[in-house]
Amino acid sequence: MTERGILTNSEISLVSQWAIPVPPSPDGSKAILRRFEELGITYMPNTVITSIDPDKKVALTSDGDEISYDLFLGIPHHRVPDVVEASGMAEGGWIPVDEKNLSTKFPDVYAVGDVTSAPAPKTGVFAESEARAVAEHLIAEMPAPSWGTTLSAKVNANFLPGQAPTALFDDASVEIDAEKSGFAAERKKRWFAAP
Repeated sequence: MTERGILTNSEISLVSQWAIPVPPSPDGSKAILRRFEELGITYMPNTVITSIDPDKKVALTSDGDEISYDLFLGIPHHRVPDVVEASGMAEGGWIPVDEKNLSTKFPDVYAVGDVTSAPAPKTGVFAESEARAVAEHLIAEMPAPSWGTTLSAKVNANFLPGQAPTALFDDASVEIDAEKSGFAAERKKRWFAAP
């Protein structure tokens, strides 16, 4: 808009159903609202768009108000995909989860991201954090392994398009045990910032 020279003749409003831009982060929301103010962007909290009238170029709110627009950019109503709805896991449009660990009512089934009832924005960064929380919960719930002197074997499987799957087997060895331990330690450090 700046490059086209139309920013000074434009008004930008962000309409949100939430009181603040990112409910789980009041401090982040304050920073966003400060930046909106600097840029002249109007934040319209606690407002739900129920429909738009493209002929009149107005958005209708749940309070019965009309918001005029020249260009309307909207995020459609979030809901679970049809396959999730058909699975029987969803209730009221979402998969209900325990907010502490994102478990569902189905044993050993967890849900993250856009399909859950978790009170978080439906964005990739939150889904990634939810996945991390589930992984940490599962690790904490796992019994400590009792490996004894058992050695590990290895199967290298490849499922490449246009080729028959292959799975090469390497018999158990001290070297494979060391490789597996190094792999696990590196993944724990990278994924969970474990020492």
